[in-house]
Amino acid sequence: MIAHFLFADERITWRKVIGLLIGFLGVVVLASRSSGQTNTETHATLHLFGQLAIVASSLCYAIGGAYSRKAMQNRLEPIVVAAGSMTAAALTTGLIAYGAPTLGGAAPVSLSQLTPNVLGAILALGLVNTFGAYLIFYSLVAALGAARTSMITYIIPVVGLVLGALFLGERVDFRLLIGALLIVGGIAIVNLNLTAFFKGLTARAAAKEQIV
Repeated sequence: MIAHFLFADERITWRKVIGLLIGFLGVVVLASRSSGQTNTETHATLHLFGQLAIVASSLCYAIGGAYSRKAMQNRLEPIVVAAGSMTAAALTTGLIAYGAPTLGGAAPVSLSQLTPNVLGAILALGLVNTFGAYLIFYSLVAALGAARTSMITYIIPVVGLVLGALFLGERVDFRLLIGALLIVGGIAIVNLNLTAFFKGLTARAAAKEQIV
């Protein structure tokens, strides 16, 4: 919706609306898997607040994607935007971490106390899973636009649940499969123009007949 008001080539269409609603329904189905796991009303309320916080962060994610496309238009390369966002994030989180004790929070752990495994995990998450991923993300924003690229957020719950099932023994049930299918189907509806695809097939078939 944000991209609709910022970019002429990213207007909302009925096909996009249907795809987005189907994908969001898939996320709701996945989220509902944990609704019955809370034992008290307090836990259920906190669980709801946590999910609402994720929705709010998704709004920030959407704003960031649209802003990054604006910043890159004929001005910046994706690697510059990725490096800039990573630098800003590192400075911000550093200030929060070292300022937390003044507000009653925990003090940051000294680097000397971190084991090699922990340092390796930090480097892997920072360089590969974050910086490397953002290089790909901003390249997709430049090529596909902010709205279509932002739909990768729908895939994250599916990947998380699948990895949880494979490596943590988490439960796989019917709702997981239905939610994943809805998400993938919604993304396909938004990104695949079936009308143009079939027109292309018809045109190629007609061209072959003329050649024959």
